[in-house]
Amino acid sequence: MKIHLLPPLMSLVLTAALMPANSQAQLKITEVESSEAGSGKADWFELSNFGSTSVDITGYKIDDNSHTFGLSVPLTGVTILTAGESAVFFEVSGGTPLTVSGFRTWWGLGSSVQVGTYSGSGVGLSAAADEVNIYDSTGTLINGVGFSTATPGVTFGWNPTTQTFGALSSNGVFGAYVAPVDGDIGSPGVVPEPASFAMLGLGAAMWIARRRLASR
Repeated sequence: MKIHLLPPLMSLVLTAALMPANSQAQLKITEVESSEAGSGKADWFELSNFGSTSVDITGYKIDDNSHTFGLSVPLTGVTILTAGESAVFFEVSGGTPLTVSGFRTWWGLGSSVQVGTYSGSGVGLSAAADEVNIYDSTGTLINGVGFSTATPGVTFGWNPTTQTFGALSSNGVFGAYVAPVDGDIGSPGVVPEPASFAMLGLGAAMWIARRRLASR
């Protein structure tokens, strides 16, 4: 008996495309660096869209382990996260703060990777242990992660196999690489590959691979 797989697959794709965006389910923090290898750098985190639709993050804010929307500060420089996209946000602080172009140089990032910023008192990430919590404009918690003592120059990342956050990044694993400046290890802008994307078939996998290459 011949089994026709294409119609169910197309149905799955169409269903996913028509589903409304749910940013609480779609957006996850997938990388954090709270201790940089060199001087003149900045703490940063990565926000990834695992959904099938774009999400408008206008008005979104970040807080650390105080868990208080009133103490959170705005994310700036990025407004839309498309499906399968990861954006990076770094802290602007100090007398000579890191710039967006400086961040791109640090990690060797091209223009295809969105890089935003945040600034304000009380949101610096501790190298000892801390959290990153993201709120939407209404104060609803979208996603939050905690992390332990940092290894200088190594990010905490997302494991797409176990769907968990918090392990230290390793060069060559899940898209992590050595930064061209100061030798930090991480994968800013590299889209983690969740199991749900695999259901969309080979075409989606190739699309993700192309995005990965473009972000390097």
